Amino acid sequence: NSEKLKEQCKEALEKVESESGNQHFLELISQSLENPIPENNARIGFLCTSVSELTEKLDQALKLFEENKDSESWNKNGIMFASKGFPHQGKVVALFSGQGSQYRNMGKELYLNFPPMLESLQSVDQCFIQEGSKPLSGVVFPNPVFDDEQKEKQDTELQLTQHAQPSIGAFGAGLYKILKDCGLEADFTAGHSFGELTALWAAGVLEDKDYYLLAHARGKAMAAPDDPDFDAGSMLAVMGKVDQLEKELKEFPEVKMANLNSKKQVVLAGPKADIEKVRGELKAKKFTVVPLPVSAAFHTPLVGHAQKPFAQAIQSVEFKKPAVPVYSNSTAKAYPKKPESIKTQLEEHILQSVRFREEIEQIHQDGGRIFIEFGPKNVLTKLTDNILSGKDYLAVALNDSPKKNSDLLFREAILKLCIAGLPLQKFDRWRRTRTSAEVKKSPLSISLNGANYVSKQTQLEFEKALEEGPIFNQDSETAKISTPAVDGTTESKAKPASLVESDSRTELPKAPITMNSKVKSDSPGIHNDSGISVDQNLENYFQQQSDTLEVHRQYLEQQSEYSRTVLQLMQQQLNMASQGQTLPDSVNRHLEMFHEHQGQTLRIHEQFLIQQTQIHSGSSSDNQTRVVQKHRPAPALARIQATVQPPSPTFSTPETKTVSLPPQSQEIQNVSETVAEPLNTYINSS
Repeated sequence: NSEKLKEQCKEALEKVESESGNQHFLELISQSLENPIPENNARIGFLCTSVSELTEKLDQALKLFEENKDSESWNKNGIMFASKGFPHQGKVVALFSGQGSQYRNMGKELYLNFPPMLESLQSVDQCFIQEGSKPLSGVVFPNPVFDDEQKEKQDTELQLTQHAQPSIGAFGAGLYKILKDCGLEADFTAGHSFGELTALWAAGVLEDKDYYLLAHARGKAMAAPDDPDFDAGSMLAVMGKVDQLEKELKEFPEVKMANLNSKKQVVLAGPKADIEKVRGELKAKKFTVVPLPVSAAFHTPLVGHAQKPFAQAIQSVEFKKPAVPVYSNSTAKAYPKKPESIKTQLEEHILQSVRFREEIEQIHQDGGRIFIEFGPKNVLTKLTDNILSGKDYLAVALNDSPKKNSDLLFREAILKLCIAGLPLQKFDRWRRTRTSAEVKKSPLSISLNGANYVSKQTQLEFEKALEEGPIFNQDSETAKISTPAVDGTTESKAKPASLVESDSRTELPKAPITMNSKVKSDSPGIHNDSGISVDQNLENYFQQQSDTLEVHRQYLEQQSEYSRTVLQLMQQQLNMASQGQTLPDSVNRHLEMFHEHQGQTLRIHEQFLIQQTQIHSGSSSDNQTRVVQKHRPAPALARIQATVQPPSPTFSTPETKTVSLPPQSQEIQNVSETVAEPLNTYINSS
């Protein structure tokens, strides 16, 4: 009962506030996934991402218990309570959205986090690719633009029937696969307009490949002919006292009531000019009128050109007997069970009115109680709410709003269904298994493998070396160069190293150069006190400059390689963005840090050039004089035989230290790998 559930919430709160709170958090997650909720038990559920959020939700729940003592159910602040489950055996209805619900970047988080979604869209993409068209995914998830005119252009392209219908079909089918895989058993299926085709597929009438083929064929067939003078018509949603519409439309014989959606909404369809006139007339009579984002007047003779090619596509695939009743828009009753009869009825579907209101009323009369909308937005859920107002039912949209995170909306919808009693707790079998309650750093942070990244400490040593020049140790017969340490490894054409921390100093491999301390006295030219020829010193001096330039050339090559690496990273990120993924803030910060590093590298390079300029300018003769006066051998630079490979940069941010970008072929990680996923947590009174 409710009181016992309240006590269990208190106990859970005490446990998570204790020193072993993390462990209790993990236990509660496990219990929420495994324990079925008896139908007569009180239950409460919410989403949380951490121990602290769990504590906050439990505290709020206890307060809500006090505020709603006499309520059988409530849903406040994301916390849902019911004193018992909603009877669902034999009463679950799967509803599938129709054209007009599509929107740009629809369900992008779901496509990233749930493989069935991506598989469904890829199947439709193949239909487009096989006919030589660009993939549909590029229309659903276009490249980001920042101009309103460009956005409107992208919306218009998605609105085209040949794009809108299969995109909605892929979305609805992907959602249905996710829930079916975790145990959903629909007892009835139905759809609105195009959605009826998806409803037939969900009932087992069509195989996957045949469904995607027909979804593509239907949209293509209903596209307006390539004739600038052809009027495909338009559609207008009308809200108000729709029972009076028939009288209001007597003056417009070409306008048809294409969709009888609910008690308060009807959709009109007809020639564009007539629809525009009707719009003005009805608006003046206080009706609410909304033009629909469709490219033709569906369910009227204006799409008669589509009937024959779609009928041919229907006859080309195999239909099977439906496993559950599928309700028809045109008859408001279940389809016949014979496959050939289903084909015949479906062939005429696009020309007939959608009697959705009667259809939902019939399903409710036949026992349907829990209506789940599979598709973008919540159009059918709102219509069902209006149609069944005052009756015993539950309607839930899996993608309630185009303006919110689709993954979060999906989890909230699953929570509602679980509280109602549907055993869907294991809907996310791709989720990361938690071994700790602490939120881990995001794996979307990226490890930039740059050839010339150096730590702060090494940068200072470089600057010092540029100011003081190379230092030579001549204690032994073989003089060796003392070179500033460079972080990293040294191997010829080696792959970039991947280091977690890169502040350690690693000396370059010893590449000694042999310089004889004595020169034969009969060497021609001027000699210094040590017997070394000035000409030889000058030769060594110019050789040093040549060697310096060679090292600098290697530096530039490595810098170029580094730039190519980052360019590849940016291209991969742009590819992700073109598929609708928002660039993570952490990636933007890493790129900013890369630019900062580039600036520092250029500053050091500038100092290097200044030093070289001084050497080659007026000070050159002074240097030569000092060579003679100080009796010092001209400095020589060892030739480095192995390509120097500094370490990978490791950028530290509040979220992560090491970042790794998966190759393009790598499958996109689940949301639980990219962000701390909201965990559906349930407590029931046992």
